[in-house]
Parts: sequence; structure tokens; C-alpha cells
Amino acid sequence: MKTQDKAVLVVKEIPPGPKAEDERPFSVSIMGQTGVGKSSLLNALFKVQLKTDPVKPCTKEITRVEIKGSGNQKLWFYDLPGIGESAEADEKHLNQYLEKIQESDVVLWAIHADSHATTFELEALQKLFDRLDEVSRISFFSKLTIVLTKADLLAQPAWIFWKVSGKKGFIEPSKQVEEILAAKKDFCKETLFRPFARYFASETHNDSGIAFTEPQFTSSQRYIIYSGEISAAYFDQLRQKYPQATEALNRLEMSQEVVPVSSQFKYNLDRLMRVIINKLGEEAIGRYEAFLGVDKLASLPITAVKQMGNLIVYDVQRDELNFSFSQTNF
Repeated sequence: MKTQDKAVLVVKEIPPGPKAEDERPFSVSIMGQTGVGKSSLLNALFKVQLKTDPVKPCTKEITRVEIKGSGNQKLWFYDLPGIGESAEADEKHLNQYLEKIQESDVVLWAIHADSHATTFELEALQKLFDRLDEVSRISFFSKLTIVLTKADLLAQPAWIFWKVSGKKGFIEPSKQVEEILAAKKDFCKETLFRPFARYFASETHNDSGIAFTEPQFTSSQRYIIYSGEISAAYFDQLRQKYPQATEALNRLEMSQEVVPVSSQFKYNLDRLMRVIINKLGEEAIGRYEAFLGVDKLASLPITAVKQMGNLIVYDVQRDELNFSFSQTNF
């Protein structure tokens, strides 16, 4: 990335080294409390077998999962030990977090979707914030995406299994669950984004040809940067004013999105990967297309789904709603 095209700030820091830019590995680090499902998320995304346990923490040291894109470029996902076990362990892990914040292109902060408080996460973010200089603070919060894990534990009301063939389908939340998730996303933005809002900077490639003159925008022929917290209402206004820039504005808005996911249901994994790749920049989009698509990341075999919990079944081919697997012939 050529920083001379940016008039205000540098959002991404490229680690020094002998490799050419097109061979430099992209890196994503997953952080957060112990037990929120960081390792399970990587297992679901990439079909790896990181050790997990429903009772005790398993990730004691930083673990790297290596994903190959097209060409020579690689994508490294770092699974970091969870914080919250003890003050002594947290001090060690926060130092590891600081190191990976500097090195990573994207930082995922995982929070249990069924949690009713974010005080611990806010305190941890504040501790990291206090140890960073001004430029590093902007870099960190521009890389950051909040992920609400284990959304499947919001079991009441039911989720919906969309049966698209005799052997496969995918799971989505019912309208009631969607409303709960939307409220939780708003709560996380209010409690975790807003205190650091002035340090956020959303960046994307400029494929619209538009030079934005609105406040908080910096644009060139190659890049668009929006500094500060993104308002959905404001971006709706901008999409109406600049319809030819809709895709670029969508990417900017996505960069501060709170993403609810379920590793068990494979829910929203495609959306999370789109957010990650969008943050990595234009050069990453083509290289990791193989990891995108609901059919690739959300598809589940019916044999596995039948073992899961509170699900309503909708047969897409028959255009027919069934209330449970017991009423459905597979």
C-alpha cells in the first residue's frame, strides 16, 4: 500500500522485511476472553482441528493457522490465549495482544453473544489503549472488528434450517432472534466503540472515481478514508447522494460492523470473512474469493443438523414450512 495517496493518516502498518508486497502474508489475530469460542471459530471457518474444550481453556500459547490464497500470498490467522483466568496470566496475554496488534492487518475481538455485560472487554480495551501511542491507537481501532460468538446459544425463540436439497441446507436466525442480535450489536457499538470513536478510521479502495468533500472524509483516486464513528443514517444519505459510490460506501460501513456468528450453525461466517477481506484491502479480494460464499461457509449436512437444538425446518424445494425434524422426512 502506498501511503503517499493518503492525506490524513496511515491506517495499516506493513511490517518491514525482505518480501515483496505481493508475497507478504496478511495476518488476522483473534483476541478476547477465555471460553468465548475463538478456536471453534477458526475450526468452523477453515475446517482445522484446533483443540477445544467446553469446560477449561485450551489455547495456552499463540497458535497460527495458515491459509493459502491465489498466487504466492498467504493469510495467517493467530488464535491468542484468552484473558480472564488470572491477573498474572492476563498481564502476559495483554503483552502478547499488544505485539499482535502491531503486526496484524485485522484484529477480531470475540465476545460471547449471550453475555449481558461488556465491562470486562471495555477494561481490557482500555488497558491496551493506554499502552499505545497516538498513531498506534488509530491503527488498532481501525483494524478492530467485534465478533459476537456462539450466537446459537440464543436458542429461544427457534432458528430456521433452510433445506435446499436432499442432503444439505443452512441455518439462519428467525425474525425474533435477528431482533435480539441487532439489539446486542447496537449495545456493543454503544459500550465498546463509542468510547474510542475518534480513533476509528475506515478505509477502502476508491472504485467510484469520486472525490468526497464531506467532513471526516479523505479521498484520492485510489483510497477513501472516513475518520470517526459511522452513522448508518448518514451513510444512507451519502448513498442517495452518490449512487455510483454505493459499493465503496458499503465497504466503509462494513468496516465498523459488529458481526454475530455461530461456529456450530455456521451462521454469518461468510459475512465475517467479507469484513476481514474488506479490511485487508483491494489486493486481498481476488486472492481469497475461494473462502467466500454461503454455499462454502454456511452449508451443513442434514445428518449433522438433525443432532442440533431448537430448529424450524423450511423446505425450499417444496416451499413448505415444517415445525421440527420429527415432522419431516429426510
